[in-house]
Amino acid sequence: MNKFVGFISKFTCFSFAVALISVASASIAVGIGVFLMYSVMGTSYLEIFKTLLVELTVLVGLAGVIHFFLFGIIRSFHLKCLRPLNQTIIGYDFAPGITTEHLKQIISEIKKFPLVNTLTAISLSFSVVLAISFLAYKKTGDYAICLNAMLSGGLAVLLYATFTFIFTAAIIDGLRQKAYFLYRSYARSKRW
Repeated sequence: MNKFVGFISKFTCFSFAVALISVASASIAVGIGVFLMYSVMGTSYLEIFKTLLVELTVLVGLAGVIHFFLFGIIRSFHLKCLRPLNQTIIGYDFAPGITTEHLKQIISEIKKFPLVNTLTAISLSFSVVLAISFLAYKKTGDYAICLNAMLSGGLAVLLYATFTFIFTAAIIDGLRQKAYFLYRSYARSKRW
């Protein structure tokens, strides 16, 4: 997975490469949520379910694109808090000539990155759940279907947030270890 992140980040930026894997994990969560929603709606609402499925696909795609833009699909446009990481990490390694003070900042940003990615994923996916719940109620007029959409979507958001955090932390762990090792080697060289 780290080689894939390194390859993608050479063409865009590091945060986008991690977000790409994170958003791909959303497909698993969406699949589980759709299955739960279908199992409760049953065949009596099959036409409405098909319409909601198309709308869900569009909304999930839109949320994914927003996530990609926030995390740097276009190299110069990303969240401000990601700038230090994207400027310092090239591929899956640190840019040459990094200073000790800059490395301290990078270590701090690396620690925050899984949380930033997870919170972004939660906020975007929760807005999709709210929109689908509203559309389900609007099409059926049934509170039970709306509640089903919310509960199924809530489970999907929980799974997506879990996958996002685990995948992001796993990818970041190698870089965090490299950063600590580099920082310690700088500290040792200054002592001598």
